[in-house]
Amino acid sequence: MLQEPAPAIVVTNFAEHTITISTRIWCNRADYWGLFWDMNERAKDTFEQHNIALPVPKREVQSNVGGAKSTAMPV
Repeated sequence: MLQEPAPAIVVTNFAEHTITISTRIWCNRADYWGLFWDMNERAKDTFEQHNIALPVPKREVQSNVGGAKSTAMPV
C-alpha cells in the first residue's frame, strides 16, 4: 500500500437497509490482488471481532399452482 496519495475510507451511500463504505487505497500494480484480498479479509475479521453481523436478505416465495396454495419457503 502506498502512503501517497493517502488512503481514504468514506461512507458513500446510505440506503434503507445498508450503509456503503468505500476505500481508496493506492498500490503498485503488481501488489493489487494481494492487497485487495488482504483488505477484504481484514474487514471481515474486524467485523467479527466487534460482533458486527452482516444482514442476509430474506425473501418469501408463495405459489398457487392449480388452485392449491403451498406453504411459504425462504429463498
